[in-house]
Amino acid sequence: MAFAGNDLVNFIGVPLAGYNSWELYSQGGVGAHEFLMTGLAGKVPTPTLLLLLAGIVMVITLWFSSKAKSVVKTSLDLGRQNDGYERFTSYAASRSLVRTFSRVSAYVNNALPEGIKEGAVKRFDERPFIAKQAHLGFEAPAFDMIRAATTLVVASILISIGTALKLPLSTAYVTFMVFMGASLADGAWGRESAVYRVSGVLSVVGGWFFTALSAFTVSFVIAVLFYFGGAYSVLPVLVVAGIVIYRTHKFHGKRVEEQTEFERNVAEGTLTKGDVLDISIQRTKNALTGIIKITDDALEGLANEDLHGLSSTYKDFKKLNLRTRGRKDSVNLFLDKMEEGDFEVSHFYILIVDY
Repeated sequence: MAFAGNDLVNFIGVPLAGYNSWELYSQGGVGAHEFLMTGLAGKVPTPTLLLLLAGIVMVITLWFSSKAKSVVKTSLDLGRQNDGYERFTSYAASRSLVRTFSRVSAYVNNALPEGIKEGAVKRFDERPFIAKQAHLGFEAPAFDMIRAATTLVVASILISIGTALKLPLSTAYVTFMVFMGASLADGAWGRESAVYRVSGVLSVVGGWFFTALSAFTVSFVIAVLFYFGGAYSVLPVLVVAGIVIYRTHKFHGKRVEEQTEFERNVAEGTLTKGDVLDISIQRTKNALTGIIKITDDALEGLANEDLHGLSSTYKDFKKLNLRTRGRKDSVNLFLDKMEEGDFEVSHFYILIVDY
């Protein structure tokens, strides 16, 4: 209820203000240059029908929108309890932060009595959760019930307080930072994952600031076009907006599909020697097939001086290169899934991925 109440306000606020502005202008009886927006200074009435309609749109979007699921998945990946594939790369700033706080924690740990340290270690026994993760595989939850309940309750309380005080609040931001605080507090950020998780935090927070700057700039440009172009500029702006939305949706869909396929491969259960051979054969076949096609397309594009064809081939190459690099980066996660003692197969898989 806390999330829905705040998001409904954010979702319906701008179109409702536009609708009320149109109503006030229709009743004003004056020209556009003489009309003032003082009618919106007080409490704006909200029709119940519009609230219900907006709520239905929100529910449908949450159920079907791949972008909404991506936002949730980003928070889950950065706050999950176990190690896994990290989608963010390592930055100098994140490495510096982790290095600094690692030294501080080492200094504090050396100063603590052994009894306190042993008691803390006992409270972080994750063996039951790890066993459950291994059993469920790709469908396993990102964290246990204690952290899930803590995250949900704390985020809901903060959002409810912010909404009641009429603060400009982002539910995604609040939830994201609660995820980070909870995962940091219960030791989920290990030496293998801390740098990538901090990089993710910096990337997401930086992305929010970039979004604000972009929205400000685009709004200014559109307002200038409407002011000088009048009614003639509305249709071109709508066409451009439609093209941008379509291309963004198409690109996002492809990226989500590739990411899901890759993570499903990484999250497979225990791998036998036969499994590793089958996976290696299939991936080698896919890589060589892709390389052959890229080489043929490149030679044909050069022979015909087809710049468009070469650009398309280069995009295909970047996709193949990115997918291969992702498999190299996650080779340690794949090795963890192999049966103990299969050193020859592990070495073979590393060579295959590298080649």
